[in-house]
Amino acid sequence: MNRDASKRVFVTIDLPDVIKRRLQEAQEKAGRLAWPLRLVEPENLHFTLLFLGSQPVVNLPRISRLLKNLAHETPVFELRTANFGFFRAADSTLSWHLSLFAADNLLTLRDKLVQRLAAESFRFPADRVFRPHITLGRFRLPVSARNIERKIPAETGWSESFAANYLSLLESDLKFCPPKYHLLYSYPLVQSS
Repeated sequence: MNRDASKRVFVTIDLPDVIKRRLQEAQEKAGRLAWPLRLVEPENLHFTLLFLGSQPVVNLPRISRLLKNLAHETPVFELRTANFGFFRAADSTLSWHLSLFAADNLLTLRDKLVQRLAAESFRFPADRVFRPHITLGRFRLPVSARNIERKIPAETGWSESFAANYLSLLESDLKFCPPKYHLLYSYPLVQSS
């Protein structure tokens, strides 16, 4: 194995199938609106807890152990979907997403993850503002969020709770268009008795 090889990775909280189906329904409705939107492939829908960027492959087992330990001390907790919205990226690309409420359990888990990675001297892009969301698509052309927001039908919004059951590490393989995501590790959170 090439010791200099790296993978673009991120930590996620798994989405249950019922939430993925609801997200796909929302994507189908958006597709009927004829937006210049490239939808996230259904199998790639995920909730990113922390983007780690490019990490040397030799570090992945250490990251795995850190995630396993964190998962084994974190009780399952509830997440709730919020509103559909838009983010403008640094490259001015506009993405469409479903936001999640930033519950205390979620923020605590993310803070612990950041602290433990930093304590192990991992480098990752820490300057991003954490806005819990699930990306549903990216616009292909320059568009105005205000014009698009006016076209979102009210029935596409919904709020639903779901359990955060697993902490996972995914690889984003950019050799493909759209990128392919590969599960590297997944660990269950602690079930209440």
